[in-house]
Amino acid sequence: MEKPKYRRSKIFISSKFQFSFIIYSLLLSIVPIIVMSLTQGLAMTFEELPLHYFVFFSTSITILLLFTAAVLLSHRLAGPIYRIEKHLNEVANGSTRASIKLREKDYFTELADAANRVIQKLS
Repeated sequence: MEKPKYRRSKIFISSKFQFSFIIYSLLLSIVPIIVMSLTQGLAMTFEELPLHYFVFFSTSITILLLFTAAVLLSHRLAGPIYRIEKHLNEVANGSTRASIKLREKDYFTELADAANRVIQKLS
């Protein structure tokens, strides 16, 4: 018995989400390069200080920037998923029939809209 071939016909399924995720990823990969180049310029002006101070300084700044960006991105990803899941559980328990409301810049608004249509049909 031959297995069916599953091939993607579309590369970008949720283009808004995927494009912004790609941009975030590219920006996050560029941040260390920018920080290292800036601190290298500082190292040239303060030649008497050991190089490991500048490596530590640039690494610390990079980690702080990446952590901040990751937290912001995770809020825009995990927040809507949590909200949709919580709301659908409330609908399943019969405690609400209200529609799901997400923040303007959150991801997965299409999923929330689809869930709202289902909730509306159930009402």
